[in-house]
Amino acid sequence: MSQQEVDAVRREFEALERGDLAWFEQWTTPDVVIVQPPEVPDAKSYEGRTAVAEAWADWPAQWEDFRLDLIEIIEQAFEAAGIQE
Repeated sequence: MSQQEVDAVRREFEALERGDLAWFEQWTTPDVVIVQPPEVPDAKSYEGRTAVAEAWADWPAQWEDFRLDLIEIIEQAFEAAGIQE
């Protein structure tokens, strides 16, 4: 994975953490998909920029203290996150 790809993934997560959904929608591919893990109550998938942006707008409201911590970036993260170069 190139440094450019790593930086793109970091920027994507930073935008989500600060609630910058306009940036998120601008730089995410139209066919982005987020799948919640099965241990999440009422887990579901969000498909497309608008649905994923809505999910990110709603999720922080469900917790008193919401944080997004990017711990590790692996090769598949760039493609899986739906980030355009």
